[in-house]
Amino acid sequence: MTLPVYELKQPITAFVAGAGSGGTFAGVAKYLQEKDADTKTIVVEPEGSILNGGPAHSHRIEGIGVEFVPPFFADLQIDQTITVSDEDAFAEVRRMAQEQGFFIGSSSGAAIAASLKVAESLPENSTIVTIFPDSSERYMSENIYD
Repeated sequence: MTLPVYELKQPITAFVAGAGSGGTFAGVAKYLQEKDADTKTIVVEPEGSILNGGPAHSHRIEGIGVEFVPPFFADLQIDQTITVSDEDAFAEVRRMAQEQGFFIGSSSGAAIAASLKVAESLPENSTIVTIFPDSSERYMSENIYD
């Protein structure tokens, strides 16, 4: 089976995504950097993850966050690490549901929160790519949409 190849009309300015095991972030970032060395790679982590130098502790954002640097990151150029609070991630989960109809989970909320922060520092008409790896169905019992 051959997968379709999509051509962008403009280059990807930044790739912003969370890291759990680090495999998805590292694989996509490496591929994008091979295609265009100017693509910025930004990893997203919750408060309580150690990539940005903070102390390890618990957090409500599920699916991302590490207690050690993933081995996939050894030969990878990472331009920035953005740490997102539980509050900011879940605020984006609610906002995306209300404004866009996207029922994303907390790691996706962290990814969009970080992407919006990155957008503030990029030139107009930049292209940011992110990944929404989860849905909100597991959070419904927490009344996140109230």
